[in-house]
Amino acid sequence: MGRRTSLMRKPPKYTHGYIDCRGKPRWYLRRPGFKRVPLPGLPWSPDFMAAYEAAMAGGKIEPGKSKIKPGSVADLITLYYQTAAFTRLSDATRQTYRGILERFRAEYGGHPVARLEDHHITAILDKKAATPAAANNLRRMLRSIMKLAKKRKMIKVNPMTEVEPIRYKVKGFKDWSDVEIKLFTDHYAPGTRERLAFELLLCAGPRRSDVIRLGPQNVSGGRLVYRQKKTGAEIDIPLLPQLQAAIAAIPSLSGQKFFLETQFGEAFTETGFYNWFTDKARKAGIPKGRSPHGLRKACCRRLAEAGCSPHEIMSVSGHETLKEVERYTKAANRAQLANSAIAALKSAQEEVAGPGKQASGLANTPEIVSQSSIQVTVSKQQKDRGWRSGRDSNPRYGFSTVQRFSKPPPSASRPPLPIDQRNRLPAPPMLAARTQSGIDNKSRLARQYEL
Repeated sequence: MGRRTSLMRKPPKYTHGYIDCRGKPRWYLRRPGFKRVPLPGLPWSPDFMAAYEAAMAGGKIEPGKSKIKPGSVADLITLYYQTAAFTRLSDATRQTYRGILERFRAEYGGHPVARLEDHHITAILDKKAATPAAANNLRRMLRSIMKLAKKRKMIKVNPMTEVEPIRYKVKGFKDWSDVEIKLFTDHYAPGTRERLAFELLLCAGPRRSDVIRLGPQNVSGGRLVYRQKKTGAEIDIPLLPQLQAAIAAIPSLSGQKFFLETQFGEAFTETGFYNWFTDKARKAGIPKGRSPHGLRKACCRRLAEAGCSPHEIMSVSGHETLKEVERYTKAANRAQLANSAIAALKSAQEEVAGPGKQASGLANTPEIVSQSSIQVTVSKQQKDRGWRSGRDSNPRYGFSTVQRFSKPPPSASRPPLPIDQRNRLPAPPMLAARTQSGIDNKSRLARQYEL
């Protein structure tokens, strides 16, 4: 993918183009405050310029200024766009929220907010049961606008208080394994733009919204310094040798503004970079489902496997809470705990086996099982085989079935005692003490009455 040459004319103003994942060029007219308009063909072609002139003559679109009814869902969404809670969000977050709300307004914008009840919202969310993540995102946005409606006295009762989210297991982006990482590096040698994008994602762990904005200006003194777009966190990390080698392998980067540019010499969009990189990964034999964010997870996983603390990982990834880091390091921590557990088990088996003996591969072998386990096992066998007698469970005799059969029983079964001999056995000490105490009390009362 080369840069734009001097022979190519500069495209018309406000136009933006890129090559999609199928290799087809796409051009759009993008003016601030106006709707994005697709343009056919290539710049300066007759069809392109005719569509360009028609789009430039169109009127400006003001969000929320169409014919809407006061008190409707569309009116409420327009008011939400003007709140500080929305305007203070990042550009990417506002774009995501606006997409969710505009789809909801297109279907339910004419309905009055005051008549919206919890069972209506539940029915709307149930239609998205096949995509629980999208349903929960819509629920979160409806909570925000209904909270605003309550403050603006558009409703008396917030219908979202009784609406529960859909429970489901979050899979997230798939982490790249070490085998897949080696497969990509074997296919793309240093000096290619694909290898540079790969090393940036794996060695520095940026999001795709950040990696498309990184350039030579972000490298200083062998360190990569940039501000994250999503959170605004300042990242200052040293460059790993493999990342330095990938940057040095492309001498033309010194004259570019960005490390990764399109064939027109412009920065990638987030979606365009995602499509480009995943397409290159498929060509390298990487399984479907691996994404640029999976390399960010692999970076965090490798830091965890190296013994880094959660705060050290946060200094590289830019996460704001420990909970987010734990999602990335859960698998690594589980593997380390499993290694420690198996090592402890092997050590215990070697100690029991002694010198010159081979340790058993199982923990519950007869050589290392405890005496209590034998007693419980024999007691269960006694119950199953019908060895139980009236004497076994009688507390008067001072012993239990487990004590009687702590050793393996003889081959011949012991016959039960005759009934007339069972009561002749001595009582246990505690029962005997209680009986003697009762006799003494009776004797003392008898002496009192005699007096």
